[in-house]
Amino acid sequence: MAGVSGDFAALKDFADKVKDVGAAAEEIAQKASPRLRQSLQGSLSNQVDPYGQAWPPFKTPPTGVAGYMSSIDTAAQGKSIVFEVQPPLTFHHDGVPGHMPPRPVIPDEGRGIPPNMVRILKSVAEDVMSKAGAAPAAGGE
Repeated sequence: MAGVSGDFAALKDFADKVKDVGAAAEEIAQKASPRLRQSLQGSLSNQVDPYGQAWPPFKTPPTGVAGYMSSIDTAAQGKSIVFEVQPPLTFHHDGVPGHMPPRPVIPDEGRGIPPNMVRILKSVAEDVMSKAGAAPAAGGE
């Protein structure tokens, strides 16, 4: 049986770069999470969904949504960012059949990531990667 041969130094270098990408993904999630929360809170203030579409009109205008700001949270969990909506805002997000239409607060999985959030993620990723010396080429995706 023949032995294994090759450029093991290059293989190790490649493996180290893969580890760095994983670490960068976690840093990106941590740095983007508060900016994404601010984006969601801005949408809430403007009474639009995360995609910028106006909510259905209220029968009785709300006295204000400022009190709901703490009902939106985002958290980095490893390489992921988790969105959470707490009561009483869940009633607006989900709606109440026959009484109140849904007024989405967080992105809908079926609609993908809202463009403004893509811009936030891309900006944070470019910042993190440039500091790591691995910035993408200009105009690259």
